[in-house]
Amino acid sequence: MTRRERKTPTNRRTLLKTTGAAFGAGVLGLGGTTSAAAASNYDTYEYHSTAPAPGVQELVVHGRWAFCATNGAITTVDLREPSLPRTAARVRGDHDGDSLDVKVDDYVTASGERRTVAILTHNSGDAGISVFDVTDPANPAYLTFFPTVDDIHNTFLKDGYTYLTVTDSFDHSRMVVVDVTDPENPTTLEGEGDYANGTEVPDEERGTGGSWMLRDARKDMANANVNPLHDIWVADHADGELAYLCYWEAGVVVDVSGEPGTERTGSPVHAATKTNPVAVAHFGAVEYADGDAPSTVKYANGGEKSNAHYAQPTPDGAYTFVGAETFGGTAHEELGATGDHGGIRVFDSRAVDLLSGDGVAIYPEADGVTRLPTTKKDTMEEGVPLQRSTDQRHPENPVDLVAYVDAPDQPDDAALTSHNFDVTETKLFTSWYQGGVRAFDLGPLYAGEDYSTVPAAASDIEPPTELAAFAPDGTAFWTAENLAAEQGATYYTVASDIGKGATVLELTEGLQALP
Repeated sequence: MTRRERKTPTNRRTLLKTTGAAFGAGVLGLGGTTSAAAASNYDTYEYHSTAPAPGVQELVVHGRWAFCATNGAITTVDLREPSLPRTAARVRGDHDGDSLDVKVDDYVTASGERRTVAILTHNSGDAGISVFDVTDPANPAYLTFFPTVDDIHNTFLKDGYTYLTVTDSFDHSRMVVVDVTDPENPTTLEGEGDYANGTEVPDEERGTGGSWMLRDARKDMANANVNPLHDIWVADHADGELAYLCYWEAGVVVDVSGEPGTERTGSPVHAATKTNPVAVAHFGAVEYADGDAPSTVKYANGGEKSNAHYAQPTPDGAYTFVGAETFGGTAHEELGATGDHGGIRVFDSRAVDLLSGDGVAIYPEADGVTRLPTTKKDTMEEGVPLQRSTDQRHPENPVDLVAYVDAPDQPDDAALTSHNFDVTETKLFTSWYQGGVRAFDLGPLYAGEDYSTVPAAASDIEPPTELAAFAPDGTAFWTAENLAAEQGATYYTVASDIGKGATVLELTEGLQALP
């Protein structure tokens, strides 16, 4: 059957159950790397091995190790010899629950010692996060549990602060910053008082202090049932840090979560800090983001006009990739689906800045700009349209949709939506559930493919070029991350085969096609 002839619905919940079967049902039955490459018509991904990590969903690479979220525990995988990945350890805390995300960072703690810390989120059961010391990845140690008012789907850990996605009611979907500079004693920055954990913050103080809610900037998008905060990415910026907040149909809100920057000519220093985050940009909203979207919208309508499930900027900040998780196409025609499986939108985000001009915020979906709020309680001007035309860049606000990465069109009758991915200076490494792992070259986004200059005209920007794909039967991938090689033009991609383990693929430039 062709892609458009699919009739059997495939939904996310069923997918996670069926693909999380016993380890070995898919990858170990390939019969060698040659057949895997030939099956997908690519020879530039060489399959090495899959290190067992039962129950794995999210996976992050830190140094030469992979850290896997596995059913309320962290499983570590030794990647020091990438062609021979080895499961090293599995450690569980006091609270189980469904754990969908893990993040790892090393930083100097409040006691002055450098440690590597991992945060494991709990998306069901006891709400909150578990904190681990993974300075020795072969012997991780559980430290403590930090309770929150509701389940935590995702987080981002950076420099001793972890940024949580919290949705405890239909209008309180928000980012909450938690101080983990003392890993044994995390403290929330949310609230007007001094609170030890998230459950202590009174209802009336949610969204104050070290937190940010969409409803404070766009009350018309406050329905968290339509626009939950799903994921967060935090990146360094010349003037501090930017937090990219994925608010589903409402798109991406870029928030300032770092310390004030150095004063620049014509631009006063903004007072945004981790205890007073302020939004500076908002892009990628869909037309129904300000109302009660149909129940089918969340997973049925896909394609280019779709949700913000996961976002990550390029290291230089020039582009922001926004992936959608939707299961459209004829497989969901009984739900009234009009789109297709979610792809990845590419936005020119050079103008996402802490300050612009005389301190005006950048809301590029509007024809003009609005004043920069002095606090996060200041709202946007009434009547600002959700999204302006994306035919060409606004000369002063070049945050615009400039390219699109389509979902794969095979295998048939499969879940092929974009999921989590990784962006480097020159490459994009993606996961597509049963659509596999795919690598792309970012050269077409830059002038002369030198990866340093963005073309002056949007018409000169082309979508990233696909380099390799790996999608054998029996596999479904939650995420794909880059493991940089020691030398040469070889890249290793580490991907989590849902429920099974950490798969290592080798991408070598210049290989010739197999006959």
